[in-house]
Amino acid sequence: MVDTGDLKIGAMNDLAICEITDKGCFLDGGAEKLFIPRSQMGPDDAVGTVRNVFIYCDDGRLYATARRPRALMGELAFLPVKGSCKLGYFLDNSLRKDVLLPLNETRVPLRQGEEVLVYLYLDHEKRMCATTRFTRKFSDTVLPGYQAGDVVKVMPVAITDIGVKAVVDNAFYAMFLNGEVGSTAEIRVGRKLYAVISRIRGDRRVDLVPSDRKDSMSREQDGDQATGMSLPGSVPEHGEHERGSGAGGSDAPSRESVQVAREALENVILGKLREHGGFLPFGDHTPPGTVEKVFHSSKGSFKKALGSLYRRRLITILPDGIRLTTTGTSS
Repeated sequence: MVDTGDLKIGAMNDLAICEITDKGCFLDGGAEKLFIPRSQMGPDDAVGTVRNVFIYCDDGRLYATARRPRALMGELAFLPVKGSCKLGYFLDNSLRKDVLLPLNETRVPLRQGEEVLVYLYLDHEKRMCATTRFTRKFSDTVLPGYQAGDVVKVMPVAITDIGVKAVVDNAFYAMFLNGEVGSTAEIRVGRKLYAVISRIRGDRRVDLVPSDRKDSMSREQDGDQATGMSLPGSVPEHGEHERGSGAGGSDAPSRESVQVAREALENVILGKLREHGGFLPFGDHTPPGTVEKVFHSSKGSFKKALGSLYRRRLITILPDGIRLTTTGTSS
């Protein structure tokens, strides 16, 4: 069995570059190094740079790619059928490795080119597989933390006599009711959209209405397949640098002032780590707005600070955050 360590298989992970070669770079995966080709590297990538990559298993080995698939493990997706075999159907998840939909996980025969709504999971060998039998994967009632008025991401999964049934945030079921505010006529099964929680009933079941919000949802439908580019959940950081407001950049900060600012940010990060028991759930996956609010820094400067701390062996970079090393604790 492959040793996955702290890696999340079938998910996006934040990993630091630990070695660069002519053909690409190796990422620090803990138990082993994971390779990504130079075509998926950014122009400013260096040892210590944190990359947000998808991790998957094939033939007992772990692989990483900077390309985000259409769907991650634990998510619903509308995937096209690429082919079939005696075990089932191969679905296109925009990766080199197709996803297997076993015959016993689908209710009807499928044809090549047809799209099917599936839920992705890991089998006993940690390979990504799909199933159309996902009814029991989600709660029938609202989860803690949600309230009326919240804007949420939903995946419509079925048309019923009373409206359209949908899954909210890959977590629980809700309904777009016929006759409620907003139209259900344009809601399509398998097409993600934003919605507003209009009501949470006494039995904790949820009603929805369509939201006017449209931003970025089209990108999330198909994933970001651009080689060497940032993925949903991040912003393009490569080549980012500080600019002054003067003509021709004459007011740009000096190298010394930039260095002082970076060292100050590194000290802030170390201080917050010590305040929170040596771990913080921050990394390349953290939205720029959150970084700015907590650290008063741009996302690009934050990532460069993490890279510097990693190279100095003061922190380790995990898939879900950063942790102080023994060196960082004592420094």
